[in-house]
Amino acid sequence: MKKEEVKKVLSEIDTDNDGKVSAKQLHDYINGGKCHFNKAIIEKFISDHSKDGNDHLNLDELAEVLSG
Repeated sequence: MKKEEVKKVLSEIDTDNDGKVSAKQLHDYINGGKCHFNKAIIEKFISDHSKDGNDHLNLDELAEVLSG
Protein backbone atom coordinates (compact mmCIF):
# COMPACT_ATOMS: atom_id res chain seq x y z
CA MET A 1 0.00 0.00 0.00
CA LYS A 2 1.34 3.45 -0.88
CA LYS A 3 2.10 5.99 1.81
CA GLU A 4 -0.80 8.26 0.80
CA GLU A 5 -3.22 5.33 0.95
CA VAL A 6 -1.94 4.38 4.40
CA LYS A 7 -2.32 8.00 5.57
CA LYS A 8 -5.90 8.05 4.33
CA VAL A 9 -6.73 4.90 6.33
CA LEU A 10 -4.98 6.23 9.44
CA SER A 11 -6.75 9.58 9.16
CA GLU A 12 -9.91 7.96 10.54
CA ILE A 13 -8.29 7.85 13.99
CA ASP A 14 -6.94 11.41 13.75
CA THR A 15 -9.94 13.03 15.43
CA ASP A 16 -8.28 16.47 15.67
CA ASN A 17 -7.16 16.43 12.02
CA ASP A 18 -3.71 17.58 13.08
CA GLY A 19 -1.70 14.66 11.70
CA LYS A 20 -1.04 13.24 15.15
CA VAL A 21 -2.62 10.62 17.39
CA SER A 22 -1.95 9.57 20.94
CA ALA A 23 -0.32 6.27 21.72
CA LYS A 24 -3.60 5.30 23.42
CA GLN A 25 -5.58 6.01 20.24
CA LEU A 26 -3.20 3.78 18.28
CA HIS A 27 -3.48 1.01 20.86
CA ASP A 28 -7.28 1.27 20.73
CA TYR A 29 -7.14 1.15 16.94
CA ILE A 30 -4.97 -1.96 16.69
CA ASN A 31 -6.92 -3.76 19.39
CA GLY A 32 -10.35 -2.72 18.12
CA GLY A 33 -10.54 -5.13 15.20
CA LYS A 34 -10.41 -2.49 12.43
CA CYS A 35 -6.65 -2.52 11.95
CA HIS A 36 -5.43 -4.32 8.83
CA PHE A 37 -1.80 -3.33 9.29
CA ASN A 38 0.95 -5.34 10.97
CA LYS A 39 0.29 -4.78 14.67
CA ALA A 40 3.88 -5.61 15.63
CA ILE A 41 5.16 -2.78 13.43
CA ILE A 42 2.74 -0.32 15.03
CA GLU A 43 3.66 -1.50 18.54
CA LYS A 44 7.36 -1.02 17.73
CA PHE A 45 6.63 2.44 16.33
CA ILE A 46 4.81 3.35 19.55
CA SER A 47 7.63 2.07 21.76
CA ASP A 48 10.26 3.83 19.63
CA HIS A 49 8.42 7.19 19.54
CA SER A 50 6.55 7.40 22.83
CA LYS A 51 8.51 7.92 26.04
CA ASP A 52 5.64 7.50 28.48
CA GLY A 53 2.88 5.98 26.36
CA ASN A 54 0.93 9.24 26.20
CA ASP A 55 2.90 11.09 23.55
CA HIS A 56 1.22 12.22 20.37
CA LEU A 57 2.69 10.42 17.40
CA ASN A 58 3.13 11.69 13.87
CA LEU A 59 0.87 9.82 11.43
CA ASP A 60 3.03 10.80 8.48
CA GLU A 61 6.00 9.01 10.05
CA LEU A 62 3.85 5.98 10.87
CA ALA A 63 2.49 5.89 7.31
CA GLU A 64 6.06 5.93 6.01
CA VAL A 65 6.96 2.94 8.19
CA LEU A 66 3.82 0.99 7.28
CA SER A 67 4.13 1.64 3.55
CA GLY A 68 7.80 0.66 3.46
